[in-house]
Amino acid sequence: MPSTVLHSLLAAASLSSVAFAAPAYDVIQARSTPGTKHVIANLFQWNWNSVAQECAWLGQNGYGFVQVSPTNEHIQGSQWWTDYQVVSYKLQSKRGSAAEFSNMVKTCKNAGVGVIV
Repeated sequence: MPSTVLHSLLAAASLSSVAFAAPAYDVIQARSTPGTKHVIANLFQWNWNSVAQECAWLGQNGYGFVQVSPTNEHIQGSQWWTDYQVVSYKLQSKRGSAAEFSNMVKTCKNAGVGVIV
């Protein structure tokens, strides 16, 4: 049977963990994204028009953000990694044009969904 000293130590450890967890939670909340919707949908490899269409559903279902593939012009190829082989700063890729990207960002914003590139 555990001793009174052991019970006291366990109680102290429990209280100290609560004392340390509360400030840590505050730090995490302060560094978190604004608002109450923290869930991110990863839509890598989707074209900009498809992401725009999906944002209405995402916003209504509690998603706060959508993460998309890189936007810059890149080497040609069907493999996922070609998106990361940037050749210019132009917003033109196999995902769509600069106008389509801009429309996607506006559509998602209107649905309450941020865009992470």
